[in-house]
Amino acid sequence: PGIYTFPALSADGPGPWHFGFFLLDNGFAENVIAGNEEVWVDRFIDDIEVVKGAVTPRDIAVYAEYLRQPGHLRATLEWFRSWPTDMVDNAPYKDAKLAMPVLAIGADGSMGDFVATNARQYAADVTGVVVENSGHWIYEEHPEKLTQILLDFLT
Repeated sequence: PGIYTFPALSADGPGPWHFGFFLLDNGFAENVIAGNEEVWVDRFIDDIEVVKGAVTPRDIAVYAEYLRQPGHLRATLEWFRSWPTDMVDNAPYKDAKLAMPVLAIGADGSMGDFVATNARQYAADVTGVVVENSGHWIYEEHPEKLTQILLDFLT
């Protein structure tokens, strides 16, 4: 399954609705977020954070300030908007998989083993790790655990 097959609403509750929201190129996302950056960042992070409070109010203020800077919100959204083109551009690479070791880290509260499953489409030597009790913000939620995963892989 691809990232675009995730349902926005499932039997388990809301799914990753934000991908479609970010892909809208009619200015809607920009107009909803602009002027509301701190609320946007705070509530968005909270929605996919398992260890509540791991991303601190100070972190939220810093991230929101970046979105207020000229071009940053647009650049953030354009990164997501490039995905359909990236999918087409990257498709040929499935035929010649990367041989080097690849570390694919997911979180049980965000993407889980999908990260490794997706990486295996492009690489032959994938080490998949799913961090338990974690949402999307793995480093903020489990800094020691993530550091150890990285060190184990790199040494």
